[in-house]
Amino acid sequence: MEIGRRCRTEKILGVRACEILAKKRVLLIGVGGVGGYAAEFLVRCGVGDVTFVDGDKVSLSNCNRQIAALTSTLDKFKAEVMAQRSREINPDGVFSACGKFLTPDDVPALLEGKVDLVVDCIDDTPVKVALIAEARKRGIAVVSSMGAAGKFDPTRVEKADIGNTHNCPLARAVRHQLKKLGITSGVATVFSPETPAPREKGDSEVPGSLSFVVAAFGAAVAACAVEKLLEREKEK
Repeated sequence: MEIGRRCRTEKILGVRACEILAKKRVLLIGVGGVGGYAAEFLVRCGVGDVTFVDGDKVSLSNCNRQIAALTSTLDKFKAEVMAQRSREINPDGVFSACGKFLTPDDVPALLEGKVDLVVDCIDDTPVKVALIAEARKRGIAVVSSMGAAGKFDPTRVEKADIGNTHNCPLARAVRHQLKKLGITSGVATVFSPETPAPREKGDSEVPGSLSFVVAAFGAAVAACAVEKLLEREKEK
């Protein structure tokens, strides 16, 4: 990224930190509401190499909350949209897309090669658990977003270890499955303890989400990710 684009970031993080971020490779899985904003903030913060993974395409129902969703991007793969958007923000970076829905069996191959950090913004519990467990096994740092659906208050968003999450149905399910694998802590998460809005009886549709809530989740995920990337560098 040209110095002019990152000068205001350098005033907070420092020149050396920005140089480090420009060389880091992040794997971001799930480019929906939370993942899209997390991607935006990471790229604007100067992370220089990001691979976006998501098999979904932009639909009209995404326009209320997803940064990738515009009338001009309808029916395009979200991962491709964010990769192209990232290139326009930082032409010096390396941004690639994988338009694929993951299964747990896909995870090991996905983490082959150099990966400095995994950003997990997916809702599928089995894939989420497989991703966290495999990253832990390989010594790759993970930042995992829990459930933003049904929440209203963006000020309730918190960063916490997975073992300290509470009052979040997705976090509860993930904790339960990770515990079976011997993992009870050591996973950075973003969650909200706000009780989700009740769904109408018989409503089998996907729960609603609000733009300002998923953006707050995405901001917290990005902040936690930058923190992890710089922490790892200090440990070397």
